[in-house]
Amino acid sequence: MGRDRQIYNIEHFNLLMKLRYQFVNSKSRIEILLIKTCNFNIIFRKALRDCEEESN
Repeated sequence: MGRDRQIYNIEHFNLLMKLRYQFVNSKSRIEILLIKTCNFNIIFRKALRDCEEESN
């Protein structure tokens, strides 16, 4: 896994987080988008869960 890949994943994650805050009620749709577009969906979904736990 190269550095470019890592940067892409961080940017992709940041974009998804922005989407998540824009569309609070469509979290499941964003998780589906994650699964379709990202090889690291498990990592990102865990990160989303961790963020949710922190915000509660």
